[in-house]
Amino acid sequence: MSVTTNSGVAGSVPRSEGQGSATRDLSLEIPTKDSMHVALAVGLGYGFDAYAVNIYGLLLPTIAASLNFGSNTAGVIGSLFLVGYTVGTIGFGIAADHYGRKDTLGLSILMYGITCALGGIGSNIIWFTLMRVLTGVGGAGELAVGAPYTCEMFRSKYRAIGVGGIVFSLYSCGYILAGLTALFVVPHFGWRWPFYLAIVPAILLFAFRSKISESVRYVVDKAEDKVSAAQQMLSSERNMSTSEQIAAAEALEGSGDHHQSVEFQLAALLAGTEEDHAQKNNPLYKPFVWLLGIASSAALFWGLLDTSLSSIVSASIVTASCVFLLIVMAMLSWASANSSKGHFWRVPIVRKRIGVGWLIYSANAMGYWGVTTFLTTFMVTKFDVSPEDAIMYAVMFYVFQFFFAYLGTGLSDWLGRRPIAILGALIMIVTTILAAQATDLNTFLIFGAIEIAMLGWLWGIGDCYISELFPTSIRGACFGVSVGGGRVMSIAAPFLVGAGIVAFDGPTIPFLATAGLWVLTIIGYWIGPETSQKPLEQLDEEFLAEAKQA
Repeated sequence: MSVTTNSGVAGSVPRSEGQGSATRDLSLEIPTKDSMHVALAVGLGYGFDAYAVNIYGLLLPTIAASLNFGSNTAGVIGSLFLVGYTVGTIGFGIAADHYGRKDTLGLSILMYGITCALGGIGSNIIWFTLMRVLTGVGGAGELAVGAPYTCEMFRSKYRAIGVGGIVFSLYSCGYILAGLTALFVVPHFGWRWPFYLAIVPAILLFAFRSKISESVRYVVDKAEDKVSAAQQMLSSERNMSTSEQIAAAEALEGSGDHHQSVEFQLAALLAGTEEDHAQKNNPLYKPFVWLLGIASSAALFWGLLDTSLSSIVSASIVTASCVFLLIVMAMLSWASANSSKGHFWRVPIVRKRIGVGWLIYSANAMGYWGVTTFLTTFMVTKFDVSPEDAIMYAVMFYVFQFFFAYLGTGLSDWLGRRPIAILGALIMIVTTILAAQATDLNTFLIFGAIEIAMLGWLWGIGDCYISELFPTSIRGACFGVSVGGGRVMSIAAPFLVGAGIVAFDGPTIPFLATAGLWVLTIIGYWIGPETSQKPLEQLDEEFLAEAKQA
């Protein structure tokens, strides 16, 4: 396998597509076959993640009847699952920067495949809940690692289609598979078998992922001495067939004086000042942060599990706890030690962009889990359809979502991330209101289908956009913290909707309230930079320039 550029000469510096500058675009040197393999490997895993995490919501009426729990408990289990999802999003994102994209992604799929299968064992609600939490931890790695991984491998001109189109459309396929399994397996074998079957694709995908290439940009970034590494790799690996070795070597060779490189300047920026380190070494700082975190976690579980509290009180406690956990996450990031990469929170532009991520993914995650956890329950409760019919309608919604993932991301590659995402948020607000207030099933099916389809539009763009906001050396960790912030807030979503269904004697008002979430999306993209069609190397330079001005 040879590595060529747009000029056809190995080792030359390619221009970015559609750009007049000499900024190197490493994506032009990555064979399309390799980038597609990564996108498919990530997308298939993300699809399986959709199966593993959504099977609970699809089978919720059946599982609730079997294990004898109601809407409040269903919301608690959904929220505890998202606790695991939050931990996994942050943890796997950080791990991807330290141990590589490829290996970390492999661990993710094994973890949630095994724990999802174990969730079908026994009739103990505590065991079932624990396995759902662990499934969340493992499943979160698919997004936290997969989106940055694909972003680093795909062509700049079509990056959103790769990260959001291919990957998220396969997520939609995973939900469709879960729905069809629920329809055709459960009636004959019971609700447990869809959980047992999760182990099969996990093993197959783990084997497939062992054959894909590591991220070229990650390989380049990990080289401590880029010039000597380039010379060694070029002399010893010219005849080898692994694209990441060759492309990384040529990229390193063309990088010039590594002391003047973006990576070197970024490392100096992240190292922090003496005052930063003095604050970090304050002996009272970390104990206070951990105490606040423990208190917030205890309050969260109190609000989730104490059935003696009124709906208003428990909802207030859960929401406030999530906000304080978000603050704790920021404070712990500020106090990170032992690595210059851990100091990213000290840089003002990083804080701003993580804030953008929190806004976007608070809407994405709370909107998604608040609606989809109770989607079939909504139809069964409000329109008196059978659970089987509700699942079939949900599957139809996700067929639309498959195509809208490509529509939204394709438009964002063409017209820009920010305007297309803001347009999507406006459409989501309108369709959510119309779907929630629908008085007949046919009206709900129209606007409910658009609402679920628009989740693919907004998630697809968001997955790519947040990956583009940060340089390679901190992309995994910052993506994890950005999305993890949204996950923290989403912990409250299933609980609040479940409690709202009980408090308002139906799902209409809780579903209607989710329309307001998408205002956060508009704010996030409004204050964020445009990234469409720009090489990641150019985005790194813009990041550094803005960081120096702050």
